[in-house]
Amino acid sequence: MRVQSLFSFLSRATDRTAVKPNEQKQIGPLKVSPMGLGTWAWGNQLLWGYDKSMDQELQQLFNLVVSKGINIFDTADSYGTDLIPSSTLQSA
Repeated sequence: MRVQSLFSFLSRATDRTAVKPNEQKQIGPLKVSPMGLGTWAWGNQLLWGYDKSMDQELQQLFNLVVSKGINIFDTADSYGTDLIPSSTLQSA
């Protein structure tokens, strides 16, 4: 399954790993992880083939990344799906 590679990476994260998810950075009043998790496909039947039988594995993945210090989650369902307004093209 697709989440297996993230499970594998996070399970093997060591001091030699370039990205250390548990080393949070201070950004203003927030402490954020240097790595985030994109979750747009969680629940998307059309593009990802989501099925309710995946819920337990997705919950395990969520629990794992939180336990490793990841606290940024991108839940947007898509980007750039609208056409660029013609006024923007004309001014370019």
